[in-house]
Amino acid sequence: SSAELRRRPVLSDLIGTVSPLMHDRDAIEAGLVFAEAGVPVCYVTMPNMGTTAPATKAGAFIVGAAEIVAATVLHELAAPGAPVIGSIMQIYADPRSALTLTSPLDDRCRFLATEVLHSFGIPALGPFGGTDAAEPGTWLAGVETMLQLLQVPLDRCELYTGIGLYNTYQRFIPENMILDDDLYHRARHAFLDIPMDEESLALDVIDTVGPGGHFLGQPHTRRHMRDAVLRSVSQEIGPDGQHYRDPVEVARERALDILEHYRPQPLGDDIRDELRGIVQAADAAVRG
Repeated sequence: SSAELRRRPVLSDLIGTVSPLMHDRDAIEAGLVFAEAGVPVCYVTMPNMGTTAPATKAGAFIVGAAEIVAATVLHELAAPGAPVIGSIMQIYADPRSALTLTSPLDDRCRFLATEVLHSFGIPALGPFGGTDAAEPGTWLAGVETMLQLLQVPLDRCELYTGIGLYNTYQRFIPENMILDDDLYHRARHAFLDIPMDEESLALDVIDTVGPGGHFLGQPHTRRHMRDAVLRSVSQEIGPDGQHYRDPVEVARERALDILEHYRPQPLGDDIRDELRGIVQAADAAVRG
């Protein structure tokens, strides 16, 4: 029902502004329809420095922020309290090639977009997870994707997009999703705590081995050695047992295996009951 859709939306809409300082009539009208229905709308601006925005970062941010403010004001005037999300994704025009660049060497103030949107009091769709690289598995693809993934836990944006995209976000292939997932877990593990209990600190083991000793023969090592190394997609050992396989090849195999064989397992009754309780508590909080 329309009331249930408003209470618990099952979809959202993404609308791009038209830099500089314009909005598409049809897009805005669609956004207002969603606003009236209570469906969240994310307004996204991508000011291109030197073409659709000033060639300075500060000026480009001003153009993008103004577009988001204009869209949000229209949105809230039409349907006060309607859920709205914002995103400012600066991009760069390469004056030598006319190509679009996502992450040049000097890409300072990446966190500013989320800070600006939060200062407006609206959630932020954060950096785009794709890459300008023409092929997956390249140095450029890894650098650009990892920089953007690391930004998410640092600037605390609410949403993130673009995983699996390459060739300046124009193409998607399943193996690139696997590679990006590998980068996501690298970023995630960088911010996880490590255990600090007696077993993990291993003071008694360190005392037993002493200066100049070796830990390989210790029972503690045998208990933890297998868990000490969590292999990434680029560290799968080849058939010769000495060299790592091509990560793109490994990712392709994993993607094809998932597409062919993966079937979600039904949740156990205990987990279903727990999730049902969480949802009911959330519903009660929403209803007040």
